[in-house]
Amino acid sequence: MNSYLKFLSDCINECECSIQETEEHLTEGVVPFAEIKDTKELLEVWREELKDLKQRKYETESNLT
Repeated sequence: MNSYLKFLSDCINECECSIQETEEHLTEGVVPFAEIKDTKELLEVWREELKDLKQRKYETESNLT
C-alpha cells in the first residue's frame, strides 16, 4: 500500500472513531440541547468528510490497478 493510501486509511479510521465516540456521547445521559444541536452539525460534517475520504481512497485504488 502506498503512503497516500495509508494516509487515507488512517484518516478514514480516525473519522469513523470520532463519529462513533460522538454518537455514544449523545446517547449517554442528559446532554444540553445546544450541545446536541452543535454536535449533530459536527457529525454531519464528519460524515461528509468520511464519504469524501472513502471516495478518494476508492479512486486512488482504482488508478493503481
